[in-house]
Amino acid sequence: MQSLSSPLQILRSYGIEPRRSRGQNFLIDRNIIRKIIEKADLKKTDTVVEIGAGIGALTRELANRVKKVFAVEIDEKLIEVLQNGSLIGSGMTIGNIEIIRADARTLPNATFTKKEGSYRVIANIPYNLTSLLIRKFLEESPRPSDMILMIQKEVGKRICAHAGEMSILSSMVQYYAVPKILFPVSKTCFFPAPKVNSVCISLALKKDRIPASQHAKEFTHFVKAGFSAKRKLLSRNLSHGLKIPVEDIKKGFFAAQIPLNARAQELSVDDWISLCYYINN
Repeated sequence: MQSLSSPLQILRSYGIEPRRSRGQNFLIDRNIIRKIIEKADLKKTDTVVEIGAGIGALTRELANRVKKVFAVEIDEKLIEVLQNGSLIGSGMTIGNIEIIRADARTLPNATFTKKEGSYRVIANIPYNLTSLLIRKFLEESPRPSDMILMIQKEVGKRICAHAGEMSILSSMVQYYAVPKILFPVSKTCFFPAPKVNSVCISLALKKDRIPASQHAKEFTHFVKAGFSAKRKLLSRNLSHGLKIPVEDIKKGFFAAQIPLNARAQELSVDDWISLCYYINN
């Protein structure tokens, strides 16, 4: 595979112009790739899914350390780069790398395994698809054991927010996983450089969360109703959104030991779970 030291040469030799519509900001800093690998603590038995393999910079390092890499890429010209790399060869599958040309948004998780928790997602994902892709892997079975992702700094902060600064995104992610910011990444580490800085985050999935369960469906509906009007009292939002009398909502707040004047962003994910239980039971 071509040297990472000349990503511009690789792109130019194939006549590739990065497409903003596909969130194509290629990671070109060797040190950041090294840190991703270090934080991932890879095992020879691991199966890894990389969304947006690009020119294969991270793909190569993953393949050197794990059993199997699924390199998902939608761009035909980038697929050509991946196929022509000396590590991958001229076919769609060689050694421990399988290149999949597909839209990651619609690619079933079962493409990678039929067993829950038997693969990992490690990727520099398109930033315009961050929320969608994270929720897809959290809410669709079979789910990965964990995810290590490069995302926008502000989105990473929102995902890892604590009570007082919560959002629908942080509440839903924290229901399924334990998020952690691993390290910051400057926009200068990419080509073309995005307008914002980034962070690398990890999401360790909670094994007791079953996406298709009635509880998960109720929780999703409940949180969406709670955040329907962020500046209004949570009790009013829930009463209106769930079509439940205010008095019954208040009883749930009392049982869950949550103040009646609370607003949606003030609750932790455990508060949400507790309140959802008491109001729905």
